[in-house]
Amino acid sequence: MEKKINFREIGKRNIGTAALLLSMLVFACFVYSGREDLLRIDIFAVKLPIVPLFVVLALAGIFALYGLFLRGKKFDLICLFLLLRLFLHCVPLLSTGIHGKFAVNFVTSGLCLVFYWLGLNYAKDEGILLKAVKLIFLLIALQTVFEAFLGDVTFFGSTYDYKNDLILPFGGSNAIAAILIPCFAYIFCAEKRWSMCIPYTVLLLFVIALTKSRGGLIVALCAIALAVVFRLQVSVRKMLLFGAAGGVLAGLLIALLIVTPWGSYIFLNSSSTVFGRFSLWEEHLTYFAQRPFFGFGFSGETVTNNPHNFIVHILSRSGVVGLELAGILGGCAVMKLYG
Repeated sequence: MEKKINFREIGKRNIGTAALLLSMLVFACFVYSGREDLLRIDIFAVKLPIVPLFVVLALAGIFALYGLFLRGKKFDLICLFLLLRLFLHCVPLLSTGIHGKFAVNFVTSGLCLVFYWLGLNYAKDEGILLKAVKLIFLLIALQTVFEAFLGDVTFFGSTYDYKNDLILPFGGSNAIAAILIPCFAYIFCAEKRWSMCIPYTVLLLFVIALTKSRGGLIVALCAIALAVVFRLQVSVRKMLLFGAAGGVLAGLLIALLIVTPWGSYIFLNSSSTVFGRFSLWEEHLTYFAQRPFFGFGFSGETVTNNPHNFIVHILSRSGVVGLELAGILGGCAVMKLYG
């Protein structure tokens, strides 16, 4: 007798995947009508009177409340540390007070906790999750390609003007890389056939090159190297050594590319190059020196500019406590990947 498919049970097992897919569709297809850079978005996007982040917050809240009423829920150390991260955001408020951008950053950190918990408990079918991640990856890649060719500034024009014109509903070049690279890493590691990994690898490198994100290109190359090592089931120690070597090699390759006439024209034809970042790092390290333990928090009025450096950013915003927490979260994630 043929077994009857229980769609209700399948739905329960995959509400985390559904929450991820719907939320990413909101970020990719909807945009706040009051954005300053709205005119730079050349692809189609639905305009909303509110920030899409709060639509995602409502969706995540609905899925999380539904999940709380189901049996078999679990929490782990990463959930605990993500909750601690929320409290860490509030500590600087004792001295800086609440500012306009605090709410957005606090909600974003809260969503990290909610989506991790949903994924931990309710993303049980790997095949369905893989299809959802592939859809997200291909959608963002397609949007980037269209935005790159529909924009007013061409790829071979000023890097500064081109990157400022390459805006998708959820952000610019670095935001694109920040979404595509984790999606690619999951696809590469979860896809059963090696041959299917090749087109995704080529597409990733092509789209990241379109964004002209130097950091994105370095991270993409490192992600490819680590994904290959992970698929080969190499030990954690060898994986870290291989990743470090891959990062150095990627940096050298990009440095060699930049000093060539073609690479210099593409990547350094800008009024804001990588060399200008040193002043930003110095500014944020000065903030860190003033409040080394908990930082200045996530208020745009207190700490200005983006230092374009993950570690420096954490130090200025959350101090050494935040950096230690980030290291612990990263360590927990690596341990979880290796069981």
